[in-house]
Amino acid sequence: MDAPSTAGPAGEIRRPEAFRVRKVAIPSSIGALEGVLEFVEGERPRALAVVCHPHPLFGGTMHNKVVFRTAEAFQHAGFATLRFNFRGVGGSPGKHDDGRGEQEDARAALDYLAALYPGVPLALSGFSFGGGICLMLGPTDPRIRLLWAVAPGVGRRDFSHLALSDTPKGVVQGSEDDLCPLADLEAAWPAWAEPKDKYVIPGAGHFFEGQLPAMQAAQGEFLASPATAAFRAAVALAAGGAAA
Repeated sequence: MDAPSTAGPAGEIRRPEAFRVRKVAIPSSIGALEGVLEFVEGERPRALAVVCHPHPLFGGTMHNKVVFRTAEAFQHAGFATLRFNFRGVGGSPGKHDDGRGEQEDARAALDYLAALYPGVPLALSGFSFGGGICLMLGPTDPRIRLLWAVAPGVGRRDFSHLALSDTPKGVVQGSEDDLCPLADLEAAWPAWAEPKDKYVIPGAGHFFEGQLPAMQAAQGEFLASPATAAFRAAVALAAGGAAA
């Protein structure tokens, strides 16, 4: 699932040269949400990822650096990606809804991306508050074949439903995260159903300052791990069907 890429400073993965960026308006129940689609023109992607941003009340937007680098790591693996602003952020209408309406926003983004590329396997991801949205919404939508959460704030919401979810799920966390402590994830993790993978970046804080390459590397490991074998099989099957 690799695509040619450009390495940035200190080994950061950067958007592959073939990728294009398009501003999009995502239909939703509250109006058009502001989004950015990154894709290869005229090419059917091997997989798709929606990436959700951190908390809107604390400056979170789709342009957050962790969200941006997460999307780039997906692009490096051959995914088309969609970042978007939750309700009340940037050009998106509405107001913050403490995660309830934001799940509907993420579902609208998934609807939009799935309609653009029918039959292509779909992943949901997010950072911090957006990682929480990913883990809350993901198991409820059968279209979503993979979950990748970056510092999702496990202690802030009830994720007990993940004990019943067989969707491949991966989490990356900094060992020194003072906003979403690693201890909360460690306490909840044993109850979550397989398949799953957890990655801890030693010394990293919540925003992975100076550790973005390590965060992206963990994402690459997850996409190639045994936990995501079923997702890779779905990607291969969809690619074979498209070729036929």
